[in-house]
Amino acid sequence: MRWSPVALVCTSAILFATAAAAQDPYSAFRIPEARSFTWLVNGTAQWNRSYFALPNQSSDSRAGQGAASTSAHRHAESEAHTTDLLLLARGSWLSRRSSNQSFTAFSSNAGDDASDRDVYAVNGSASTTRYLGESSWGFDADVAASYGYVRDAGGSGNITTSGPSEFRNRSDREIHDYQGSLSADLGPGYGRVRDVTGVFDMQVLEERLQATGRLVHPLSPTARQRLAELFSVSGDFLAAHDRPDRYLWREVERLLREDGAIEAGTFDAWSLMRALEPATLSIRITRLAGWRLSGVYQLEANRGHTDLDQQSSYVSFNNGVPTGSLEMSSSTRSTVHETHGFARADADVHRPFGMRWQMDIRGSGLYGDGPARQVTLLSSLALTYVLADRWVAMGGVTQSATSVVADSTRLSPGWSVGASAQLSYFFEDSWSVTAGVSQIQIRPMFTSGGSSAPQGFLRQSQIVIGLTYRPVGRFEAPGLGVSERLAPGGI
Repeated sequence: MRWSPVALVCTSAILFATAAAAQDPYSAFRIPEARSFTWLVNGTAQWNRSYFALPNQSSDSRAGQGAASTSAHRHAESEAHTTDLLLLARGSWLSRRSSNQSFTAFSSNAGDDASDRDVYAVNGSASTTRYLGESSWGFDADVAASYGYVRDAGGSGNITTSGPSEFRNRSDREIHDYQGSLSADLGPGYGRVRDVTGVFDMQVLEERLQATGRLVHPLSPTARQRLAELFSVSGDFLAAHDRPDRYLWREVERLLREDGAIEAGTFDAWSLMRALEPATLSIRITRLAGWRLSGVYQLEANRGHTDLDQQSSYVSFNNGVPTGSLEMSSSTRSTVHETHGFARADADVHRPFGMRWQMDIRGSGLYGDGPARQVTLLSSLALTYVLADRWVAMGGVTQSATSVVADSTRLSPGWSVGASAQLSYFFEDSWSVTAGVSQIQIRPMFTSGGSSAPQGFLRQSQIVIGLTYRPVGRFEAPGLGVSERLAPGGI
């Protein structure tokens, strides 16, 4: 049987891709089915008062504030779909009162200030991604609505007396702001992006248990898969417990015991504390894998109005007899009635390269908004390099550009470009180094008289450097048989 060169190349490519996928635990990971529901109610209250006095002046101020909120979140995830339902209601109240007095040999002054602010808001959203069977085709849908009310009222008064003359000033204002918004996205997509951080957490755990000598044998493929799935849903333990770590690690221990992988079926203190140490300092790295292309229609509607009422008055007296007065009042209303529609295309590519590298690429393009024919392009690239417990290097670039049509002419785009890099090094007990640099350049878009045009230029740069070195470190307690020296770094 003779093989053509093309068939040989194709067969070799298929075998190589299959072998690479088999060696890449991130590509083989699948999202476990999980559901969570959380309902939280929070409330706070605070009061304070201060009094200040000198021989010829005094002031007294009081303030009280309170806030209450409730939120409910339902999350469901599996390979077939992801669904999130979120409802949030909150209110806050603030009241301030103050008075002051001052005296001289010839005059006196007394004033008072008062302000009240009440804020109420309700937000709700529902989002889902649903796939067609086992394929990578799916639909994305997202609906969000919010409504808010703000009452802001305040006033101040002042009375000045000088001999037989007296002057009284008063000013009050009250603002009522009502704002509502509704947005919706709907469209198809192809491809899958999965959060595979659980695989990385499982790999770190296995390496650490091997280093502490607690692991009886290497984990079986089934145990690795189940541990990765458990770590991937570890955040959902917060829905049921305020201190979720104890319950998470109870399940970790159970899976290891069922695999017969740990001595005596449980952790010893040293192995447990080693397993609990963060793998990448204080930096939380999310490992994503896969790619996805999607196109949606994005609709935004904003409605509302703001009412402003103002009053002011002035009265003068001489020996208690009015000599002049002035009163003014005004009421205004401004309205918001905006509707924006965009066709949007999104592209995401995410890939971990082993335990060390992570690459994330995102891009979006929008077109629409009626006669303005707005075009917006957004993109970002991020690279992360991890050497557990030692090095974390992160770098990325972002860009955005927006162009609109005014007077039948497309204007030059307003744009921004940013780049950043950060390096953190930790060698246990000895060195700790952090260095970061970032820069952003912006050509903003200003709106005036109903038209928009890019104007001006802004550039911002930042450099941060931190260094810690411990040249010598030791601890001894002979009676306890303890002798400690600087420890080398480990995974």
